[in-house]
Amino acid sequence: MGMPISSYTVLNALSSDSERGGTQSYATLSHEIHETAAAALEPFNLFAFIIHDPQTHPEFHERISHIFSALDVTTGNKFLFFALVDPPEEWSSNAARRNYYKHLRSWQPRILLDPHNAITSADTSTAALALAKSLNISIDNLPCLVVTRDFRLENVHWVKTCPDHVAAQLTLLGSYATTYEDPPLYPLTRQIDLCGGSGIELLGNVSMAKALADVMSFAILNNNRVPNSQREQALEQARKTLLELRSDLILLKKAFRASKTEELDDLDDLCETIGSFLGLANPRDHLNLADFIDIDERYLEPESRIMLKTAHRVVNLLKDPLPGFYRLVGGVDYTPGLICLAKAFEREINLSYVHKMREELSVLLPDYFDKYQEGRTARYSSVDFNIRKGDTDKWLPPGILQSLRAYEAKFSVNESHPEKPLLNRWKQIGGLRNKAAHTELMDYRSVQDVQANLNKLSDAGFFAEMDSHKRYYRNPH
Repeated sequence: MGMPISSYTVLNALSSDSERGGTQSYATLSHEIHETAAAALEPFNLFAFIIHDPQTHPEFHERISHIFSALDVTTGNKFLFFALVDPPEEWSSNAARRNYYKHLRSWQPRILLDPHNAITSADTSTAALALAKSLNISIDNLPCLVVTRDFRLENVHWVKTCPDHVAAQLTLLGSYATTYEDPPLYPLTRQIDLCGGSGIELLGNVSMAKALADVMSFAILNNNRVPNSQREQALEQARKTLLELRSDLILLKKAFRASKTEELDDLDDLCETIGSFLGLANPRDHLNLADFIDIDERYLEPESRIMLKTAHRVVNLLKDPLPGFYRLVGGVDYTPGLICLAKAFEREINLSYVHKMREELSVLLPDYFDKYQEGRTARYSSVDFNIRKGDTDKWLPPGILQSLRAYEAKFSVNESHPEKPLLNRWKQIGGLRNKAAHTELMDYRSVQDVQANLNKLSDAGFFAEMDSHKRYYRNPH
């Protein structure tokens, strides 16, 4: 069955009392509501929810919208799948006529599950990023299905999906839910891995319900359809979440200053999370990316577009704060916005000019485009261009300045070389990114410097050139 609902209240209700917080004002959900939410979902023994961005994945969005009603029937009565943000209008308008909704009303959970209480976002790209980051899922693994037996668990099983396979994946999940009272998650997600990607992510001491409720607390801060009492609760939860993340960011920066490392993956991940949450808290729906950065979006990777849109929403919110904004953040630090800007550039560079280095160093392309090649050495000077990311087949690129220095030396780029303007901007953006990792607070001027460098590269045609490289290394024929 399908549920076109995205409810902060349901997920927060499923969180334990300790997770929701110790103060009376924060833990406003009563034990009765907690039990109601649990009872509403009790008939089902398997759940899946879809994380995707309608803007970035339009074909998938059209497909899942078109087949939702049919899958609502064919997936059976023990499996429930739903979208967490921005359900298509048809999903909501038809919900009340579906059997599961009438059945759930026997527990009187209508206030929890009413489709008119669904959370919507001003920017679907930022919402998708925020949901993925909260569950430790990389945005290049979207769209994906997250599968669980219980939202109170502290691990996440996910599998990539696509327009061609989503119907088969959801149908098979429904079949498993009907066959097994306690469906085994790991072999199940491996079996439905039809799109080349799946995994298990650990959330530490936080349940999936709490992680998702944290995200949604930012989404409803400025939603006038939500009761004031619920928005106040969400504000307190969002503020607490942001305080913890910013404390972690300060500690990371101190560690980087002490170690002088160029390995910034942890800081990047944290800044992407903070940026996505702040972007979600920005309710303005009229923002035009072209007003923020002058790059033709046709030349960009989907992940790069999401990073730029998130950076735009963060910078807009910090530069022009809404009433009550400082109740949420306390102070202004542009680090997350700057990092998201730099990450977009780094993604484009890594898949173009850095792949030129990989080809020179005998990595087989296109077979291992953006992938680690087992048993292949691709080292230049002290920089390794073929490192595995964790225990996956994913490629871990060198640091942005490491790859710059190696590229400049390998191709003998002097002042008259046509790529010299690119390398100069590359150096400046990498330097500002590293400065953000070592400086406690970043100001708006630093963001403007990154914007200026990106715009200059665009004006000089380098993003079009990067796109040409990407196309070649993906498919040289």
